[in-house]
Amino acid sequence: MTIGKDVFAFHEEKFRDLNMKMEAAIVSDVEILVELVGLPNTTKINALRLQIRRILGLNNAAALEGEGYRTIAYDPDWAAGDTPGFYLVLGHEAGHHFCGHSVGDVRRNRWQIELEADQFGGASIKRFEVYHGRSLFGQVFATAASKYAEQGSSLYPPRALRLEALKRGYEQGSQCGGLAPVVEGGFSPGARTTGPPTPCRPVRTGPTSYACEH
Repeated sequence: MTIGKDVFAFHEEKFRDLNMKMEAAIVSDVEILVELVGLPNTTKINALRLQIRRILGLNNAAALEGEGYRTIAYDPDWAAGDTPGFYLVLGHEAGHHFCGHSVGDVRRNRWQIELEADQFGGASIKRFEVYHGRSLFGQVFATAASKYAEQGSSLYPPRALRLEALKRGYEQGSQCGGLAPVVEGGFSPGARTTGPPTPCRPVRTGPTSYACEH
């Protein structure tokens, strides 16, 4: 599938001329979606027909729709080099899907749409923290403060409003998607590093997943 040709993209102004194609889906990447919504909400991923795919060279992430699926596409090299930025953007793009921004009245206020996605992103960081049992929001908030334009634009709200929405989502959650709260983790870091008894060179298969190369 090609952005702008086969699928619709949120923030399409960033991607319409890239003519980039998505790689085939990798099963281990599904865990990234679980990090964003939490184990109690995995059925919502299937109900939304949400998938995650890779686009090499994108240096970003995008929310796409086409061929009967909702998709979050991301560049794995960019993700590996900027973990806080990766989850900041992915949480926001997931918000566009779970908040239903591609359906209904397309004349809705664009700033409001972006703030809803930002709030969902903040809530997704909270779920990530519970899932992994570690803190990430401080790094994500700092990344957002450096990334968002102070004055905003016709498409994006000013930085202060976006940071407020991000923090509100982290502290109060988001109504988008009707997701259940996440109260316990589902990830054991030790399981990632134990590996088989034979020699193993870890090879990254996703931002949080590895496979062995012998």
